[in-house]
Amino acid sequence: MHPVETNPAKSNSREAVQNDAKGRADHAGLPQPNWFVGVFVPNATVFISSMCLMVVEIVAARLLARDIGSSLYTWTSIIGVVLAGISLGNYVGGQLADRTNPVRALPILFMAAALCCLLTLGLNAWAPEWQFLWVMSWPVRIALHVAFVFLLPSTVLGMISPVVAKRALDRSRRTGRTVGGLYAWGAIGSIVGTFLAGFLLVALWGTRASFCMVASVLAIMGVLYAKRNIPAYIVAAVCVMALWASLGRSSLASALGQTVYLREPADESVLFHAESQYQYVEIRRDSKPPHMLMLKLDKLTHNMHLPEDPYNLRYGYERVYAAVTHREARGKDRIRAFFIGGGGYTFPNYLHHHFPDSHIEVSEIDPVVTEAAEVGMALKPDHPFVIYDMDAGNVVTDLIQRMERGEDVPTFDFVYGDSFNHFSVPFHLVTLEFNEKIRRLLAPDGVYLLNLIDSFHSGRFLGAVIDTMEQTFSYVRVLTSTPVTEDWRIRCTFSIVASQEPLDLTDIGCDYPEYPFMECYVMPDEQVREAVERSGGVILTDDYAPVENLLAPVVRASKVDLASTFNELADEAYIEWLSESEKGALRRTVDYCEKTIRADPEADYAYNLMGMALLQLEEYDRALKAFETAVQLNPKVGAVHVNWGLALIPTGRLQEALERFEHAAELDPQVRPTAYESIGDILKARGRPEEAEAYYQRAAEARRAREAG
Repeated sequence: MHPVETNPAKSNSREAVQNDAKGRADHAGLPQPNWFVGVFVPNATVFISSMCLMVVEIVAARLLARDIGSSLYTWTSIIGVVLAGISLGNYVGGQLADRTNPVRALPILFMAAALCCLLTLGLNAWAPEWQFLWVMSWPVRIALHVAFVFLLPSTVLGMISPVVAKRALDRSRRTGRTVGGLYAWGAIGSIVGTFLAGFLLVALWGTRASFCMVASVLAIMGVLYAKRNIPAYIVAAVCVMALWASLGRSSLASALGQTVYLREPADESVLFHAESQYQYVEIRRDSKPPHMLMLKLDKLTHNMHLPEDPYNLRYGYERVYAAVTHREARGKDRIRAFFIGGGGYTFPNYLHHHFPDSHIEVSEIDPVVTEAAEVGMALKPDHPFVIYDMDAGNVVTDLIQRMERGEDVPTFDFVYGDSFNHFSVPFHLVTLEFNEKIRRLLAPDGVYLLNLIDSFHSGRFLGAVIDTMEQTFSYVRVLTSTPVTEDWRIRCTFSIVASQEPLDLTDIGCDYPEYPFMECYVMPDEQVREAVERSGGVILTDDYAPVENLLAPVVRASKVDLASTFNELADEAYIEWLSESEKGALRRTVDYCEKTIRADPEADYAYNLMGMALLQLEEYDRALKAFETAVQLNPKVGAVHVNWGLALIPTGRLQEALERFEHAAELDPQVRPTAYESIGDILKARGRPEEAEAYYQRAAEARRAREAG
């Protein structure tokens, strides 16, 4: 016999709950709950949406690296922005779930999320051109860049889970189990998306195709929920087409992908390109003689190589390395060397050429970089090097452990550090603990050389590295291939040389026959101490190494690189006008000059060129303002005074023009002929031919003097 419920109140309560659940399902217009619809579908939905969200978050770092690097600032901004988007999306999605039918809302959300993922690729391509970001501090610029690109897709994807939860609860009689299941499957989806993106998608397909894949999956989910909704099919077709254009092997797919920026544009100068799990790797041939091959990692050029002259070192710091090596090798035919970073393998190849019996080991974390070096750089297929496709920190630790176990591990005469740039520094390779490990790997008279980029005007990172090295090594010196300057806009590559034995760096480079005219400077002790003081006494350790903060001022100097790029484009446009007399070229000149000025407000040369273009466009007021600003920034350039005078003539301000020409003639002998001729023209127009003729004669004499000089 079955027990009989004797409590009418409890019986009525259970019946009320059942009726309420049935009523909620009926109210939503949904069928009665079953396992597939009530459990599997909502769990699978949050699994897929969470998986896609984590793929977007992980791949975002690779997509952004080309423009803003892959630093702690980048990852912090990505995580913060994505979490902000999820929070905002959860809130808005909850409001939406209460006000609309979830069945109707979900296909719209999935379609919107798919389109936002595609839009992300366009936004990221445009963001570097948003000039208002250039004046921001580096951390703020990164955060705003990430927010503009990824806040919208994160928000839309965050809206899906509350709507799915509302739909599941409407069909469920077990609230706790339903909510717990949704949380669990959402977390599992996030885990799968993390490993899928980090271990497979980026290396297999690259960043753009990964975003197209996410968009396609989301669009297909929209189709499954919409059921014969034409807009959903259109969105899905667009996303799948984008995926095909980014991955297809046919010429049509390749052409379409390049047209819509889903693939790298066709470029005959690119000999190799690939997207590894660490960075975008490219080898490009320079269009100008001698047609140098350049290795680019993400945004920056890291190595240059000339196949016809493979042992000619192109970078100043490499020549400094060579000078120190030849000095400290003391006539040895064979040395033992360890490289932290391989890059184009130019210097390992150089070292093997000059010391053919040497033992050389290289730690290059990215095997794609090694592959690229074999394709187009200095690494020969039959190279004698021992190459580790591992992080240098792990390699060094492993070598020490093998040494402690009594294995035959050589101590090195030289350790060369070459794994930094000013956007991203592997912090664990500059710490006190790492330096102690390097000291153990060095021979008693071994030398550790490390290159880094900093601005001496700031010098915070440089000073911290020096101070940290001095905790381990008895002798630490700093060398450069160019004179050190206090100009904040000038970045410099510093080569730090450390050892336990005294170093003789007197006239370093003079006994270096391969580059008899090489400039090599040893930083004076007072400048070294000044850099250390600027660092604030920071000793870099595994626990505390704020390299991004120390290098933040250096990124400000990178705006000058951008300004230089725009100025080159302005020059090209102006030259085009000189040869073709096309006004459109003048407009482009003005536009590029304005971009140059936004990147570097002190670019007097850009103001001058912009004034010249505006003068030809007969926009005299703007031209005069440009020349005036150029003179304020740099009053010693005679050509600008001449141009200012020429712009004053059409406005009728002839006396001011005469004063400008006179000043230019006194200031610069190179522009003296033009200045005197212009004065003569004004005097002649005023009816003073004798005075004009005298200035014409002075112009002729100045021209002869200039040619003779």
